[in-house]
Amino acid sequence: MNSKQQIKDFYNSQSEKRNQTRQKYWPEFKIILEKIKKYKKENIKILDLGCGNARILNYLQEELSDFEKIDYT
Repeated sequence: MNSKQQIKDFYNSQSEKRNQTRQKYWPEFKIILEKIKKYKKENIKILDLGCGNARILNYLQEELSDFEKIDYT
């Protein structure tokens, strides 16, 4: 087995455990939320450049339920 496959296997084996430890919302999410609320309530586009489990998406969906559409990538 090559090292690339070993790395892939390791991260696949750890992904569920890592996800379970990354559920709490960060205080910084509130800052992002306030900035988003300054815009119109339609066609919001959000680009999330990260390596996490997209927990901010869950937070925004809960907090911005009155927004028409959020395009999250």
